[in-house]
Amino acid sequence: MRTALVVLAVVCPLWARLPLGKVPPGKTFLVVLPHHDDHTWDYGFGGLIAKFTDAGYAGYYVRMTNDEKDGALGWAGNNEINYKECLEAVRFLGMKDVISLNWRNDHSDSVPANEIRAQLILLIRKYRPQAVMAYDPWGHYDRNPDHRKSARAVADAIWAAGDPDILPEQAELGLKPWRVPYQYYSQRSDYGYGYTPNIAFELNESQMARKAKAYWMNRNVRLQPSLGRGIRAELARENLTIPELEGLSDLEATQKLQEWRMYWISEKRGRENGVKYAEVFDFVDEFDDLPAVRDHLARRTSPPEVPAGAALPQGSALVVTTYAEDYLLSAGGTLARMIQGGAPVYVLTVIADGHSVESDAAGHALGVKQVISLGYRKGELPAVSPTELRDRILFQIRRLKPRVLFIPNPYTHHEGRLDRLYAGSAAEEARLAAGLANFEPPFALAGLAPYAARELYYYSLPLDPETLRPEADAPFVPQPAAFDIRAMMPRKLAAVLALKTANAAVARDVEQRLARTGRKLDDASGEAVARIRVSGLGTTESFLRAAR
Repeated sequence: MRTALVVLAVVCPLWARLPLGKVPPGKTFLVVLPHHDDHTWDYGFGGLIAKFTDAGYAGYYVRMTNDEKDGALGWAGNNEINYKECLEAVRFLGMKDVISLNWRNDHSDSVPANEIRAQLILLIRKYRPQAVMAYDPWGHYDRNPDHRKSARAVADAIWAAGDPDILPEQAELGLKPWRVPYQYYSQRSDYGYGYTPNIAFELNESQMARKAKAYWMNRNVRLQPSLGRGIRAELARENLTIPELEGLSDLEATQKLQEWRMYWISEKRGRENGVKYAEVFDFVDEFDDLPAVRDHLARRTSPPEVPAGAALPQGSALVVTTYAEDYLLSAGGTLARMIQGGAPVYVLTVIADGHSVESDAAGHALGVKQVISLGYRKGELPAVSPTELRDRILFQIRRLKPRVLFIPNPYTHHEGRLDRLYAGSAAEEARLAAGLANFEPPFALAGLAPYAARELYYYSLPLDPETLRPEADAPFVPQPAAFDIRAMMPRKLAAVLALKTANAAVARDVEQRLARTGRKLDDASGEAVARIRVSGLGTTESFLRAAR
């Protein structure tokens, strides 16, 4: 009988060697995942969990669903045994406890996003973690709805937990706002642009051994004797044998095979990154949401510039912006150039922040013809009907008939404020629907005939290098476009400085974040931080352009 060489294969990208990460200073971390067995598998998180607990962190596992459908014991039986085995497994990895939210397994799409987010905000404010691990909110091609829903809820909760205006009643329990400095995301697919690991963590022998065992400790779903029995039967049909499996029971063979699987993927990630064992993640650092401030703190005084060679958009423009600062920081210089050339520019603000006088003043400083507010409240777009939001934007497109439309990019990675993604998605759909007579036919009775904007520009802050990478070079796929705004920098700065309340809030947030690690800015005033944000973004503005 021949000896078999076991090879477990998946389709994996050939990525360059990643930087090796270190456990940051801190005391507490949360792992927020939808299911009992998501803590350890091919794409994380078992090794990283063990690494954090070895460094002295206290960890808590937040399980979003009740896992009633995972196993063969019926809904009640699965729920009970899966919770018990999850608790055993994560404690074996060094974590303290499992917090189960108990939403129904595979029913999360019917749960309002704000309800899940509210629970996570409370937990973040209670435990005040330095790190959160979760599925990648910007990942593509994960077909499990619980994975997608939990990932988005985590990203939304992380930024909302730091905002005192969201769920202020929690402060009465002593749960003050908290910003999570470090985020580690993983994704169970190896294809598409939606998941690009940017950091690797080396695992030692002890961490690797615990990861391998924790994987099969979810016995109800991962330690079925039929797996070992089936593989050995298939080997026998091929006249093959694996010596290490000889003499083992089917249960013992299954256990061995499951551990080999964890060693195999960890060794593979290790080889790719120059170490023996590794796990890889999409890492969001402490100030990645404020890229200009991040670069200022790192003493990077010259932001990377994008070649600016595109022809400036011509004609009237409608800018859809979630918050007043968004369009100014990301597109203010380009719009100022258009306005200087005679183009009328209108701004449609989705969120009403209570400071319309400052928003109007900022628009006036830039030269905007009119600032229009839809009046939604901050942080509540997940509860708004996407169709309602789309149709309100559609109304303005038909009314103003802009040749050019600027919208938030709903595909921006590392964008934690999901209000921006919801607004961008609705605006993207509105651009198409506005030109079709079958959408909102009553509008035509009021004189708003179908109208399609000729050009579309997606904008966002440079939160992730993937933002400006087109997924294909076909004419209908948005392509990068960049514009030189050097001459417009004073006007852009003047417009941003007009948002005094928003600038002061950002400055307070930056000051509080820095204080946790004993750091501070020389000048932490709202104006000084605003100047850093404008100058630090450079003298070009970049977009993805889609022609009609």
